[in-house]
Amino acid sequence: MKKIKLSILCLLIVSSLTGAYAQLTQSHQSQSPPVNPFNTFTRGMYIDCTDDILNDMVAGNTLGLKQNLFDFIQNNYTGYIILTGLEYSNVFGNPSLESVLRNLLIDTRTQFPGIQIGLAGSADAFFQNTSFLHVWDKLGRDCYPIGSFKTRKELEALVNDQSSIALQKRSELCKFFIRAARLGIERSKSQNHLPCKANFDALYLQYRYWNQTSSLSAMQLEFEQYKTILAVMKALKCSYNCINHIDTEFLPTDIFKLQGWTSIDQITDIDPLADRLIVPAFTSNAQGVFDVSCKTLHYLSDRFSKPRSEIFLELSAESPAFTYCNSSLTPKIP
Repeated sequence: MKKIKLSILCLLIVSSLTGAYAQLTQSHQSQSPPVNPFNTFTRGMYIDCTDDILNDMVAGNTLGLKQNLFDFIQNNYTGYIILTGLEYSNVFGNPSLESVLRNLLIDTRTQFPGIQIGLAGSADAFFQNTSFLHVWDKLGRDCYPIGSFKTRKELEALVNDQSSIALQKRSELCKFFIRAARLGIERSKSQNHLPCKANFDALYLQYRYWNQTSSLSAMQLEFEQYKTILAVMKALKCSYNCINHIDTEFLPTDIFKLQGWTSIDQITDIDPLADRLIVPAFTSNAQGVFDVSCKTLHYLSDRFSKPRSEIFLELSAESPAFTYCNSSLTPKIP
């Protein structure tokens, strides 16, 4: 059996618009942050409404939402944040907002050396058609995953194909991640910053193909779009050394096992394309997290997966056993 590097990622959706967010951070400001006792796994969280934080920075609120975010990171052992909601915003393509986003990334890394910052793209987002995107030579042919696109022309056609709703989602998510990969390039040329300080450590895909249960063909169609987006993301990681991880939610299913398509088939296709698999384990019972994930973890540890698969568990913070994003497994702070 292959070894799995298992990490627990408590993904808390933090909305910059809620009073609970501000109240939570303020309640901790008088306390010194304890030493993080979790040296064997990473705690992470989603940052919802990221564009609101950026607009608050544009307005010059130096003690506003960005500071609330920093306070929350400091007081909740957070080593990985995932920025969400930018796929349907006007940040990318807007030089002013792109500059503010770079500053947010730089300021966060300056405040918290070693923190990982990811960017999430979700298929559930509301998409608007964006302009034709030329795929530049930097995205080299040597980086194309086996079994995917073979030429730059083929990749460019794939990225810009919006001939159906499914292909529009695929197109806009691919273009979103390609634009994001270039975020820190111009900054590093003109200013005294390492390029990776103004870029993302990880690209994170949410594409829940397993919810398309109407038929085998419908789910497989969604699965193929999901797999293609991951192939583009993997090519971006190969081409841009700032990107260290390709992360994706992944919940293989046996719902169509009797029709010949199994969890193992899905793992065989997806595991080589992703660095870290985020396994949803939503449950109101924090003690039952491994019970709902046991079968998937077993499959991911067997011979059909790549060696040393890295797996995060995606937990819901809605359970009564979670307090200030600390699960019942959290050692008590003196």
